[in-house]
Amino acid sequence: MITKNIYYRSQNEFTQFIEDNSFQSEPNLLIQIFSSLLEKELLEYILDDIQQVVPQAKIIGATTDGEILENIVSTDKVVVSVTSFQRATLSVAMETMESKNGHPDSFLCGERLAQKLVKPDTKAIF
Repeated sequence: MITKNIYYRSQNEFTQFIEDNSFQSEPNLLIQIFSSLLEKELLEYILDDIQQVVPQAKIIGATTDGEILENIVSTDKVVVSVTSFQRATLSVAMETMESKNGHPDSFLCGERLAQKLVKPDTKAIF
């Protein structure tokens, strides 16, 4: 497993980062996007850029109160973490949170995700 991180600034810079780290042909590639920016259109643009560069990647994301890159906390930036797995098969799923008594039911959401993802040989989920 190899993980490298970068601030997302442009598709050209991201492409160079992918090539410099030999990630372009990795079949089991996980990309995590961490952003304190909540602009949906911007995040969709970045997601589209990343998918064009590494279409085989599984992509997940999270909003943050601050992004961390090389032990430095920043805000109003986007950090992209790229992990290549040598001996793993990756799966992603999405589940919409439902309300129960007016409150989000995260337990039910977790159960539904587990039903979609867990297989007899599953070793880890995050």
